[in-house]
Amino acid sequence: MLNCIEIKRFRSCEDVILTNLGGLLALVGRNGAGKTNVLRAIEWVSKTAVSSQPVLVDVAQLLLRAVFPDVSLVFETSFGTYAYSVAQVPITSETSRPQFSVGLTESLSKVDSAGERVLIVSRAQEKVTLHERQQELVIGASTPMLKALVAILPKEDPIHAQLVNVVHYLEGVRYYPLENLDTTSRVIQGIDYQAWSEAMGASPHLADDSVAMRLIELNLHRPEEFEEVVDLVGPNGLNIISKITVEEIRFPVSAEEEDLGGETSSSTPPDFYMVSFWPAGFDHKTKSSVQFGFNDLSYGTKRLLTIITSIIFDRSTVLLIEQPEDGIHIGLLNKLTPMLRAYCENMQFVLASHSSDVLNRFRPDELRFVSLNDGKTVVRALTVSEVEMAEQFIEEEGSLSDFIETLGDD
Repeated sequence: MLNCIEIKRFRSCEDVILTNLGGLLALVGRNGAGKTNVLRAIEWVSKTAVSSQPVLVDVAQLLLRAVFPDVSLVFETSFGTYAYSVAQVPITSETSRPQFSVGLTESLSKVDSAGERVLIVSRAQEKVTLHERQQELVIGASTPMLKALVAILPKEDPIHAQLVNVVHYLEGVRYYPLENLDTTSRVIQGIDYQAWSEAMGASPHLADDSVAMRLIELNLHRPEEFEEVVDLVGPNGLNIISKITVEEIRFPVSAEEEDLGGETSSSTPPDFYMVSFWPAGFDHKTKSSVQFGFNDLSYGTKRLLTIITSIIFDRSTVLLIEQPEDGIHIGLLNKLTPMLRAYCENMQFVLASHSSDVLNRFRPDELRFVSLNDGKTVVRALTVSEVEMAEQFIEEEGSLSDFIETLGDD
């Protein structure tokens, strides 16, 4: 779980600190205040940390961005609490084409019970230092250190296990903008699914976030989790879908193909998969023709299905969700937030929203207010006294959003 986030020089976040984070957190504020930039900063530091490729930027980006980001995370894993930070520094080079690479400064520390940070490993451009034994290694100045060290250090090295644990945690930080929803056809070629599944096996980031493909994968290889998705969106959950099916379509082998030795085995992918949805309110027993592909569903239903499928399929450590309220009825929003809360034991959700309907489902201490001051993003929590006043207001007078209105603009 993320405990603390420090963001410097990332887009509009010149100097932003978020602390005392719980399993559920909502960033609330007007459009353009910087909520998305906070989410993007968390995504950036996590993706940079676990990359195995050098970070390269051409000169055009240098001209557009005069400063370089510096972001730190403090987070808990099964091995303990860690602090990881990364900052970019420009490294110019003389080539036939004007170009520069980005060097990195990084550090990974273990946070002890007193809150003190004990350095495990740090790097300044090419030089990487393992602090406990004062060992120095050389890694390319533009290559993030964590995965490089996992590859270099032997598995029996005590540091190796900690690095693998940290990498696993940071790989589980996922950003869900919910902008480009799945457009996959209801009928999917077997070879297309097979290619998708192989890409997912090699690296989850290489495969797209297709809901239909993920449902096929769950249905074939993780059936209990497929049923979990069905239950969450079904009549006893959000009640937006009454049934989901994944069917295999195989064409019979012709006599000519049989003579040539062609045959179908259980390991051979089918010619097609058909992923079908019955919207809530339809009786699939008597109206079997009333079924849709994902792309035929309403915008709000597709967004909810995307959120639920992502939660179950990815099992992310941190889910960064952009404006879940868009296109979703208030009644469903009232069900969604408690559903997210039910998964907070093993996951953490950070939502960006400007909806009072979302805000009202949170506790006062779970909110962070995002505003823009002289072009710079400012994030703050309610003070202790404000939390107490909010709780009393909710109990005696009205909703949390009504209380927030009484505070006025920051």
